Amino acid sequence: MSSEETVEVVIPLVKTITSLSFRNLCYTVPQQQRGGSDKKQLLKNISGTFRSGRLSAIMGPSGAGKSSLMNVLSGFKSSGVKGRILINNEVIERAKYRQLVAYTTQDVPLLQNITVQETLHYAADLKLPSRVTRIHKTKIVNDIIALLGLEKCAHNQARNLSGGERKRLSIGLELVSNPKIMFFDEPTSGLDSESSYQVIRYMKELARQGRCVVSVIHQPSSELLELFDDLYVVADGRCMYQGALEDLVPTLTEAGFVCPQYYNRADFALKVASMLDTDSGDKVNQLMKRMESITTEHLNGFHDDQHDELLDENRRKGGSSPQYPISAFLQFWILTRRTALGTFRNLALTRLRFIGHILFGLIVGAVFYDVGDNGSKVLSNISCLIMMLMFIVFSNSMTVVLTCRFFNGIFKKRQL
Repeated sequence: MSSEETVEVVIPLVKTITSLSFRNLCYTVPQQQRGGSDKKQLLKNISGTFRSGRLSAIMGPSGAGKSSLMNVLSGFKSSGVKGRILINNEVIERAKYRQLVAYTTQDVPLLQNITVQETLHYAADLKLPSRVTRIHKTKIVNDIIALLGLEKCAHNQARNLSGGERKRLSIGLELVSNPKIMFFDEPTSGLDSESSYQVIRYMKELARQGRCVVSVIHQPSSELLELFDDLYVVADGRCMYQGALEDLVPTLTEAGFVCPQYYNRADFALKVASMLDTDSGDKVNQLMKRMESITTEHLNGFHDDQHDELLDENRRKGGSSPQYPISAFLQFWILTRRTALGTFRNLALTRLRFIGHILFGLIVGAVFYDVGDNGSKVLSNISCLIMMLMFIVFSNSMTVVLTCRFFNGIFKKRQL
């Protein structure tokens, strides 16, 4: 069976058109000041649309609100959020929204002692229903490995992967459930130019399959920028430009900003977005108002005052829905097997624990030798029991303490 046929069967193309629209999004966070607490508004009535089949990039200067917009749209942030998020011009429940959306953060949390193939297998066990057979899950894993070019490192542990391979593996973890909308927060950070191009090229292929793929990108090269279909430029929590890549320069030219010849369009857009507090700030504000009016006209087809409420209130209503399609017992069993496998492969930790238990047994045996049959040494027997109980408790708890920091990113990621 060829690779293309397998991908078509197991990872089907997204046939239904899925557009993600957001309207009048506001995001505020508490801010501590000397005189007391205050709130800072990161997103200011921002609106826009991302379409399926097109690779979209969110750009903007540092502190403009790119990651904040991504966190809100993906559902990672809900407190302090107001506005509407629409799927095909409809407000859907949180449970269904979580099934459609996948979010890959900038830092890739992976279990270091698990191979690429095993990591995808465990993700398939968690994200796919129990009725899916093992053979079908194996096909899905193999097709994802082939789709993302991970064949050479399929049996390598995560700690031995390069930065580009880790990024591609993180994409594969989300592809297991075949989402229709995929978010990426700066997927090229920490990668060289060739690895960055490969990652964006794979994201382009995912978009061509009918998915809505959105990525936060920071200062892409001209070659990298050509892979994107649409741009969404954010400045001071507002939309400065939204549209096709080829329309960026003409739009900025109409606003009074002429891009020099052979100048990187991404760098020029960031330069214009940074002029908000300069003498050219009025031109930038006029451009923002123009973009807001265009977006408002596009979204005026949706009228439903019933949904004019805080998004976090809507999320709390759907917060009790299960995140995975399997029972809690199966989740516990799968995670236990995964953790045990990772622990056994940590040779340094396993050897130290084994040697520590042997040494402790020898020391306790020497100190409390032949005291069990002597009635006059009851206190010694009690001391021996207490010491053994303390060793069991602390030896196991210290293992958790030492490895807890490695699991923090994974725990945080699974809360999405």
